[in-house]
Amino acid sequence: MAEKEESINELNKNMCKFIQQNYFDPFKIDGVETSQNKYAEECDLSSSTISKIGNPKGYNI
Repeated sequence: MAEKEESINELNKNMCKFIQQNYFDPFKIDGVETSQNKYAEECDLSSSTISKIGNPKGYNI
C-alpha cells in the first residue's frame, strides 16, 4: 500500500511540474506576461490552486 501511495505522490509531483513549466512559467495571456491573479481569473482557477500546483511538494491532482 505504501508503494502505491508513493507512486501516486510522485505522479502528482510530476504532473504539477509539467503544468508549472508549460503553463505557469511565466504567466501569459495572449503572449503577454501577467500576474498570477489575472491569469487565474482568465483560466477560471483560484489563485490558491495555482500556488499549490507551484509548490515543490506538489498538489493532489
